[in-house]
Amino acid sequence: MKKEAFRLSIMKAKTYLKGLIMDNSITLIPAYGRDYKNKKEVLKDFEENKDFLIADFFHPYDGKPANKTDLKDYSMILIRYNKLQKILNTKG
Repeated sequence: MKKEAFRLSIMKAKTYLKGLIMDNSITLIPAYGRDYKNKKEVLKDFEENKDFLIADFFHPYDGKPANKTDLKDYSMILIRYNKLQKILNTKG
């Protein structure tokens, strides 16, 4: 049983990593000097269409502001918070 549970956790990790690499994903950071202590605050502002900065070196708009409406075409949106130490994974 332990072997099967381990195999499932490996499969989940591979699926997650595949999503980060293969899917249409983007990373954001809070804009205008904002920072958040918990996920609830991040989601609240994201749902209210507040701006976040695109923090994706290979994205043509790296460093530009974007909100939820602008990012509807992305399958995975990663938002860094708490002094950029934590990551919130949301679906687009």
